[in-house]
Amino acid sequence: MGKKIFWDKGHGGNDPGACANGLKEADLTHIIVEHAMSYLAKNYIGFEQRTSRTGDQTVPLGNRDDLADKWGADVFVSVHIKAGGGNGSESYVYNGVAGAKTTVLQNALN
Repeated sequence: MGKKIFWDKGHGGNDPGACANGLKEADLTHIIVEHAMSYLAKNYIGFEQRTSRTGDQTVPLGNRDDLADKWGADVFVSVHIKAGGGNGSESYVYNGVAGAKTTVLQNALN
């Protein structure tokens, strides 16, 4: 099998994230990740996908990257909705690991 993509659905369980207008960030990140995973599965081959949570359960922040590391993920994508102002998207790369392929993937996701 090809690359392993680990999706982190931001927040969940006892941490709903940002809440406004009857919406919770945890619910929206769940929907976004499920859509992204479905889209990739329908349109591409040669990869595996897993996610940090399947429903609205609490997954401690420190455990999320541990799950990805234990599985041997090649890519870790954590989805959040920036409710504190601004617009657009943000992406971060682990210090010291941003090679050319990582930068290409980061730009594609943005």
